[in-house]
Amino acid sequence: MSSLLFLGVSGQIGGAFITSFRAKYPDTPVTFFLRSTELDGVLRDLGNTTVVHGTFDQLDEIEKLASQHSLVLNSAASTNVPVTEAIIRGARTHKEQTGETSVVYHLSGAGNFVDNSETGDFIPTEHRFDDANPADVRTISAANQPNGPCDELLFAAAVKGEAKVYFVCPVGVYGHSDGHIGKSVGAASAFAPGVWVDYMMRNTESLGFGAYVGSGTSVFGVIHVDDVVSLMLLVYQKVLDTVATYQPEDVYTHWYNGKYSEEPSKKLAAAFAAVQARRGKIPAAETKSVPYSEAGFVARYIAGNMLIECNNSKSLGWTPLGPDIYTTLNELK
Repeated sequence: MSSLLFLGVSGQIGGAFITSFRAKYPDTPVTFFLRSTELDGVLRDLGNTTVVHGTFDQLDEIEKLASQHSLVLNSAASTNVPVTEAIIRGARTHKEQTGETSVVYHLSGAGNFVDNSETGDFIPTEHRFDDANPADVRTISAANQPNGPCDELLFAAAVKGEAKVYFVCPVGVYGHSDGHIGKSVGAASAFAPGVWVDYMMRNTESLGFGAYVGSGTSVFGVIHVDDVVSLMLLVYQKVLDTVATYQPEDVYTHWYNGKYSEEPSKKLAAAFAAVQARRGKIPAAETKSVPYSEAGFVARYIAGNMLIECNNSKSLGWTPLGPDIYTTLNELK
């Protein structure tokens, strides 16, 4: 691609991705849009980069930047509808001004596929969501929370020929990467355990124990950040290989799930309770089965099941390597 606009470089995934990306693609011009100035020096040291400061409230600026680039990689705002709409408007303008249909590379999330059970029990399904099945991908809509509203907008833009859209869809991401761009400057995001992990830890601290619902046999998918990065790099190469022949309906063949393992909620509850007890956030590493209504603000993810396949991702040669979430949580200070 001739130019790349990158949203989310300061985050857990984006900061890890850019280091690996630049090692493989040293000459691609990259513009970073971010609020903080903390990473300015290390980003400029990557070479052939531009740093623009702003916030996600500045939709006109995002739209303008999107219109100036042939690829927008959004790893920061998978649930932010106004930002997604601004990116799409920018893609329309880019096409009007250049005749080129730009690429939108979007990091979604597998919260879309939690079955919304409130029982806490494992509920098998005859048909898991398969990223390699376009018919499954077509079922994604704004009704799939929390990422579906943005996904639906991007599907519509692709089908209209306004953008060539590719998705990476990880499950609950844990761990921090040794390759994070912010590590050398001590950026907090370089050492953060991840948004989903933070939610689980805050929920455990708020309740005072590790919560699960019912039998605690419901399962939730998890993945280490480095495995998300390896998948994103493979999908970026897929963009380069397919962009010239991309047709609007191809959007349904470019959805790539990322999962390392499925973990039972009772086992996860015990692991998070152990972390928070060790850190002095709760009195003891205790777990309890509670009703759905008392499971806290992550109840949907504790009680429901996330049953997906990653066959499209595996077709790229992707294999997640871990480490597993329990090893990672045990290393948290």
